[in-house]
Amino acid sequence: MSFSSDTRLEAALLPIKKVCCRRMFIYGLLYCGADFDGESISLYVEGIEIAELSAKLILEQFGRAAEPLSLGSRDRYLLQFSSPVACALFEKREDTTRFFAPMKCEECRSAFIRGCFVGGGTVNSPDRAYHLEIKSRYGFPLSQIVELSAARGISFHTSERLRKPTIYLKSNAMISDLLFLIGAQRQGFAFVNEKIEHEIKNDINRRTNIETSNISKSVQAAGRHLAAIEYLNARGRLSELSPDLLQTAQFRMKYPDVSLSQLGKMMTPTVSKAGLFHRFEKILAYAASVGYQD
Repeated sequence: MSFSSDTRLEAALLPIKKVCCRRMFIYGLLYCGADFDGESISLYVEGIEIAELSAKLILEQFGRAAEPLSLGSRDRYLLQFSSPVACALFEKREDTTRFFAPMKCEECRSAFIRGCFVGGGTVNSPDRAYHLEIKSRYGFPLSQIVELSAARGISFHTSERLRKPTIYLKSNAMISDLLFLIGAQRQGFAFVNEKIEHEIKNDINRRTNIETSNISKSVQAAGRHLAAIEYLNARGRLSELSPDLLQTAQFRMKYPDVSLSQLGKMMTPTVSKAGLFHRFEKILAYAASVGYQD
């Protein structure tokens, strides 16, 4: 099964105790996963577990038997039924108040969104791309889903595909929040873990870049210092340096690749990194005064 299929299955199989919430789940499932020809409703779902659950809820809410019919491809199933109550939900595509009026509690809102995702939602695996979308097979407007999600801090983007409205998320945080909202905990944590891994990798890269940059700067600085010292040495001018500067120059010639911190610790008495830096600046200034060009 795909990541998207696993997500729909986990969300669908989350136990729903309240009758009102079970009603809103099947309403959401129909809202995004069903089609209507004016007389009967055709609900398309993926997986026999979701198909059997849908049949159970259709019987419970509408009093109609809907035997899952295998479509033979991608584990898809069709459930067809007709009832005055269910058909009334579809009769006016733009008037969706019948779908939302039965909401009795806060959990009803989550159950409806869960049903919408199970019926018409897809989500990419987080290691591929951050993309979750929901669309309605019948073409119902999705503004209510957007509003219900916004109340939970989840901001959907809207678009249109094949003349049907589509809402989508591109943010790791928003997708994980929605998955937790609809009860797909395992997939929600997959996004959270991916985000953590991504941040760790970015932190490692950032630290590596900083260290590489610092090493590069240290190498360049050491090269400048060594060139000035060799200039003075070649002209017999090193002895004109003060004792501390002469000691510093000699240590640099002996250990050309050592960092300032390491070089300072090797000297007696030890010298701080800042102290060595100032000493080398004085050596550079003296070399410049006798003709050295940096």
